[in-house]
Amino acid sequence: MTTNDEQYTPSEKAVRRAYVYYYDPATIRRSDAEQEFDRFLARVRRDAARSAMEDLADDFDMWHQDMPTDEVASRIRHEMNLLYPEEAP
Repeated sequence: MTTNDEQYTPSEKAVRRAYVYYYDPATIRRSDAEQEFDRFLARVRRDAARSAMEDLADDFDMWHQDMPTDEVASRIRHEMNLLYPEEAP
């Protein structure tokens, strides 16, 4: 259990287990449910990382409007697209 201000935050393993066991084994195989959860989590992580990097690039643009920093913001966006492409994995 991970705590943050005394609030319970389940682990990735606990959430994955609950997601997989939600499905009736007669309708979907456990391995398929695990793969579906992994794809879902990868998409959530990618979207969060892209959002954070885009915010960083936007903030950098805003903070340094009078300085030649387009290259830095451009590099951040380039790395974002390399590490976290928009398309789902």
